[in-house]
Amino acid sequence: LFRSIVNWKPALRAALMLAVPAGLLCSMLSPVGIFGLIWMAVAAAWAVVLYVRGQRPAWITVGAGARIGLVTGVLGAWTAAATTGITLFTMRFFFHQSKVFDDFWQNLVSQQMVQQWASAGVDTPTIAYAKTWLPSPEGRAGSMLGAILFLAAALLLFAVAGGALGARMMTRARRPQV
Repeated sequence: LFRSIVNWKPALRAALMLAVPAGLLCSMLSPVGIFGLIWMAVAAAWAVVLYVRGQRPAWITVGAGARIGLVTGVLGAWTAAATTGITLFTMRFFFHQSKVFDDFWQNLVSQQMVQQWASAGVDTPTIAYAKTWLPSPEGRAGSMLGAILFLAAALLLFAVAGGALGARMMTRARRPQV
């Protein structure tokens, strides 16, 4: 019978070593873009591979790999969210680039989003509410918080999948010792 218990000390070491750089590369303002999701899955799979290499016998279940991927995803997602928040705060208040953000947001809300909603048949009161709420400071902050939370959730899901995939690849490569 195979154990699905994870020895967390080496697992956390491998996850931390890979999650922090992956989180930095997966932040919203990173040039990696959408490939950050794939990068997070690869980091979680790699953490599982590093963990399994140090274990005797070298065996892991898919569930244990998913748990290591979950930890990698939590660490990476929080790193990405913190990096994004700190970068936006620094650019707005220390580098005084708030006009760039505000102009971009006004353009996005007034021209693109409202036109798309109108062409999709969204009712007029909803569009009017969006035109007044979204450009407000609360609307901008809420929208950015929602985007950062969505990024963190997506990174977490991809990391769990990557951890499970890494465990699956390791079970094919190395059969259990009887």
